[in-house]
Amino acid sequence: MVVKERRGRKRYILFKHTKKVELDKIKAFLKQKSEIINGKIRWRIISFEAEKSIILIDHTKSVITRNLIKENSDKLGIKPVKTSGTLKALTK
Repeated sequence: MVVKERRGRKRYILFKHTKKVELDKIKAFLKQKSEIINGKIRWRIISFEAEKSIILIDHTKSVITRNLIKENSDKLGIKPVKTSGTLKALTK
């Protein structure tokens, strides 16, 4: 058995802010949808800056999370840009 099978694989999703965004608003949305989003790895906001943010998510839930946020992008003020397995790939 491979270690990552028990621990879970992670994905990082990079978001671009389309308007002024509050961290509490994003957290509230993710908590509301947490039963859909949570897998072996629970969601977590890794970085939150003025123009972009990064969210850690389970690899099986990355597509679902991107679609949820894409559907609610006008309300949240964020738009998904890129998904990666490492933070280094997102910073390039």
